[in-house]
Amino acid sequence: MCNPRRVQVRATRTISEQWRAEIARTAEASGTVAGEARLECPLATMLAPAALAAFVEAVRDDDQWVFADGVYRLAVPGGQVTFDPAGERIEIVVRLTEQLRTEGHAERVVTGAVDTEVTAEGEATYYTDGFAGRTRAVAQREAEQAAAAAAEANAARERETLTRAGRERAQEAMRADAGRVQAEAEADAQRRYADAAETRSAALRGEADARLAEIHRQTLDAVFRTMAAGYRAAIVRYARQNNAENLSVTESGDVVEIQFEMEA
Repeated sequence: MCNPRRVQVRATRTISEQWRAEIARTAEASGTVAGEARLECPLATMLAPAALAAFVEAVRDDDQWVFADGVYRLAVPGGQVTFDPAGERIEIVVRLTEQLRTEGHAERVVTGAVDTEVTAEGEATYYTDGFAGRTRAVAQREAEQAAAAAAEANAARERETLTRAGRERAQEAMRADAGRVQAEAEADAQRRYADAAETRSAALRGEADARLAEIHRQTLDAVFRTMAAGYRAAIVRYARQNNAENLSVTESGDVVEIQFEMEA
């Protein structure tokens, strides 16, 4: 037997800790969409001068027509009728509005890894003459086993550190990308709003056109009723100014009958 000799072995372990950050954001876009239809009616081509004058006088005396800025305005469901005495025309405008809201989404997944290496050493002794079975091969094996066990223990401790580091990296990635993802969500909301607004505006214009046709009919009826009222007032005034006798005014549906007697 002689002095023991030593075998030293170093073991290395590479550790990789994967991390993942998921970022999701939602944004809204809202506003008012509108559909409009308008129609202009030149009364000078529809009414004789006397009839037009009677209409103007009747509108002037009708409280439903509001005079401002040189024109008369009449509110109708969903719009307005404007009478311009100077231009001798009526304009009908129907404007339908609707509140619209859209939602946009954006998300991003960021991944990465934190890597490191740990090392450990193992040691064992042997005798050159193999005393007590302590051969170099035995010592080599024991040193390798010891180094491996120590490396695994070090790796387990280091893995906890890497896990914390991975979480920190994920949080950093979320903070770094949060603004961009929010901007993407807002852009998505705006795109959706633009598409929806275009579709809804077209539908509202169609509804406005349909309503305009009905209001046009109602307006013409009102024009002729107003004109008839003007004629009636003018005739009655004429009769009274000329001392007519037995003046009577009767209405039956859309028919107005005025009777009086005057000397020729």
